[in-house]
Amino acid sequence: MLRGLVVAKIAKTDTQFRQCISSGCRLMVTLRFLVTRELFKNLAFNTRISLAAISKFVPEVLRAIYEELQQTFLKVPSTAQEWLEVAKAFDDNWNVPNTVDCIDGKHIAFQAPQVPIIIIIKVTTA
Repeated sequence: MLRGLVVAKIAKTDTQFRQCISSGCRLMVTLRFLVTRELFKNLAFNTRISLAAISKFVPEVLRAIYEELQQTFLKVPSTAQEWLEVAKAFDDNWNVPNTVDCIDGKHIAFQAPQVPIIIIIKVTTA
C-alpha cells in the first residue's frame, strides 16, 4: 500500500551504464533504517548497496513518504475550531486541560525572561 503511494516519486529508470535500484528496494532500505536506526554504513554492508547511494535515496524516499502521508496522518490544524478539538481530545485522553501536544524523551531547560511579561487574554461570548 505504501509503495503504491510513493512509487511514482521514488522510481528511477535504468541507463545503458547501470541498472537502477528498484523502488521496492529503496523503500525497504528506508523502512529498515526507520525501524532499526542502523547507520547507513551497516545498511550498505547488509544490503550490498553503496553507502553513497543509500545516503542519497533515503532522504528522497522519506520526503516522498512525508509528502504523500502528511494530509492524512500529519495534518496540522488550521482553524481555531480544529485546535480546540485537538485540545479537547488531549484533555479526554490524558486529563491535561488546555494542552494541544507534548514532547517526550527530552528534558528542555527553559529560562525565564529578564523582563516580566504580562499577558492579557480577552474572552468574549457572542
